[in-house]
Amino acid sequence: WVLRGRDHDLPFLLADAGYDVWLANTRGSTYSRTHTKFADNDFRFWDYTLHEPGVYDLPAFFEKVLNTSRADKLHYIGHSMGTTIFYILGSTRPDLMSKVRLAVHLAPVTYWSRIQSPMAKRAFQAAAVLKRLDMPMLFDNYFSRSNRSVFLADTLCRDGSPVQTMCAEVLFSVVGSNRAQLNASMLPMIFAHFPAGASVGQVAHYYQNYEQGVFHQFDYGTEKNILKYGKSKPPEYQMNKVSAPVAIWYGLNDRLVYHEVSFQIMV
Repeated sequence: WVLRGRDHDLPFLLADAGYDVWLANTRGSTYSRTHTKFADNDFRFWDYTLHEPGVYDLPAFFEKVLNTSRADKLHYIGHSMGTTIFYILGSTRPDLMSKVRLAVHLAPVTYWSRIQSPMAKRAFQAAAVLKRLDMPMLFDNYFSRSNRSVFLADTLCRDGSPVQTMCAEVLFSVVGSNRAQLNASMLPMIFAHFPAGASVGQVAHYYQNYEQGVFHQFDYGTEKNILKYGKSKPPEYQMNKVSAPVAIWYGLNDRLVYHEVSFQIMV
């Protein structure tokens, strides 16, 4: 949201236009690693799926913004996972939809019927396998930023590097190609911040929805589902409860989120 600076990035443009801008990170990402009980090297910190940020974190964020600003409503802009947790919020806390003047969703993800990036698909599959192994002390987080990843990004992707083009191709293979819109000099900065980290449960949750073709709460398996939900299958999120006005933006060459997913959301 802010890597390219004041003249390019949306939060700066909105702030300069007079809007009160608040930035949030999903839990587990680079700048959201604190907890009242657990350090981020404790596997219990990472014991969550997509459900918890939508049910707990986003409502808390709304409350903080509205109470501090003393506004009655807010505009919400989300990208990718930021849209997923909004739909979870609307499904589980429909009372908060009246607080949203407009939600702007970029590359929204709910029903994930197709993943065009083989690299991304394999990464999601691996997360699902790790979650099924149920060994959180060994495998708890995914795609986390580290000093090594920042060093490699700066070394391999900087201007003058013989493999800078390869860095661009890796990026394009995951998110989709648009060379005209890429400033190659930004590649070290991009790869130093992307991806920013998530729990294994979050990534596995996405893959479950893709594999099963529905948008539902996490599937823990029949036995645990009965204990948690009172039935053998996880409940689906009720999209008809998302009553806030939503504007959707999608890219036809997005390799991670196929554009027809957006059509399904709109229906």
